[in-house]
Amino acid sequence: MPLKEATYREKILLYLAKNPGNNITGNKISNDLDLFYSLVHKTIKDLEKDGLLKIEKVGNYKLLKLSLDRHRTLLELALLSHRLKEEREKEGKIDSRINMFLGRITGEKDVLSIILSDKDVFIISNNVTMHLEIMSKTADIGKEISIIKHDEFGRMLSDEQFAGRMLDGIVLHGYENFWRMIAEIK
Repeated sequence: MPLKEATYREKILLYLAKNPGNNITGNKISNDLDLFYSLVHKTIKDLEKDGLLKIEKVGNYKLLKLSLDRHRTLLELALLSHRLKEEREKEGKIDSRINMFLGRITGEKDVLSIILSDKDVFIISNNVTMHLEIMSKTADIGKEISIIKHDEFGRMLSDEQFAGRMLDGIVLHGYENFWRMIAEIK
């Protein structure tokens, strides 16, 4: 798990966020993250009570999904993204060139979110004409830069399982916008 001192709650939220639309059970989370099932089960109940999770019963299985239509869920995911970014910066795992690049384009009015993956930086934008302006501000940051129109993002998520490619779930800018876009797609 990328967060050094992550709680069960944070680990489960990040796991579900990186696997949107998948059929996930508490047992799968417990096995994949190597966590105690009893504590996972208790945390899932707490998340459901807080309104962050929806549980759908299918036969003997309880399938878990984030309640992305709730503002509180978006806020918690945004805070986790921010915390991940800060931790990775302290560890030196986010290059200073990327931070300089972000500083240049963060003020652009049509940039909704910036997401970091292992090999790419994805910029989600509202406006096609901004693409040339954004690209003109790029330096060699050691990663490929992809600019995605907001309305094409939904297709990309469903076709390529985009969220699973994110580096530790890090959204570098526009945290809440990113999770809101994921909610719109669902």
